[in-house]
Amino acid sequence: MRYIFNFFKGLLGFFKHLPEILLRLFHLPRLIWLLIIYFCRVGFRCFKPRARCKNEIDIPPDIRKRADPLLYSQEWLMSMGLSVTWDNPDIQLYRANVAVSSDVLERNTEYEVRVRVWNNSYDAPAPGLPVYLTYFGFGAGPSGTLVGKTIIDLGAKGTSQCPAFASFVWKTPVHAGHYCLQARLDWADDANPNNNMGQENTNVGTLHSPALFEFRTKNNASVRRRFIYEVDDYRLPDRIPCNDDPNNPNNPNNQRRPRTRLRESRDRWDQALATQGYGKFNHWTTDWDIRIEPEKDVPAAGEEIGVKVSIESKRPGFRGRKPFNINVFAVAENENPARQFIGGVTLYVEG
Repeated sequence: MRYIFNFFKGLLGFFKHLPEILLRLFHLPRLIWLLIIYFCRVGFRCFKPRARCKNEIDIPPDIRKRADPLLYSQEWLMSMGLSVTWDNPDIQLYRANVAVSSDVLERNTEYEVRVRVWNNSYDAPAPGLPVYLTYFGFGAGPSGTLVGKTIIDLGAKGTSQCPAFASFVWKTPVHAGHYCLQARLDWADDANPNNNMGQENTNVGTLHSPALFEFRTKNNASVRRRFIYEVDDYRLPDRIPCNDDPNNPNNPNNQRRPRTRLRESRDRWDQALATQGYGKFNHWTTDWDIRIEPEKDVPAAGEEIGVKVSIESKRPGFRGRKPFNINVFAVAENENPARQFIGGVTLYVEG
């Protein structure tokens, strides 16, 4: 009974002093009142259901910004209708920090191989990107041997970490010969996984009427296939200088730029197809004689054959260095005659 009595006594005391409490709250600073009103409104909004916007779009959970690591990939560029060179600009060999060509390597010797990796995404980096390096016998399609794997941190396009470089130490085989290097990127959430593999596959011959070459090619299919060899003299175009001087009328960068990145990308692809499209570099036929002699026209499944190439100038007294790209395609001898791109080599003739 004593507890009940004390409770009602305290309750009467509260109501007795209530006018005084309200008077004191009324005299609180205006800022405190504004804070109290603000927190009340915030609390009300947290529990109030949000109304949907008229033009609201629901984005699926699998749609997100993804990285697009890449390097100069001959297979992907060919699928896009462009000519290619097998002298890869993103794969370079060094010995004692001096750049060397892949066609003048010494046997049983260590070289540093640097792979330059780009990112085609402005928004998503690729930290911890695995890069693999493999070497093959010189040719198109032969089996290879893994050199190693390294991890690099690739930043988004336009940042200081793009491009990034992967470095390998490769000891050439004991047996003399020419070899092909293949770099491959392995990014699980790749926006375009088709541009992740590039090859360095070159050889140089001196023009002694004629220049002679030989490479290997392999039928990796489970059926017999006929090989087709196509030659062009494509080379990488000169780079456009990064100069935005508006007073220079000869600067191609002074043309009005597109409004969006998508429009700019499409314009660049259109220009590349118009100037570097596959089949546009066959003017060599008037000045050069090239003969390709494979051991077999139709190798069996899994069979590897040798291919001999002779290159001779129709005009005596040639001086300089001339590239020739031999691209190899295969056509199965069955009801599906579609040809498949196998690979290729770049042969340089010096005179």
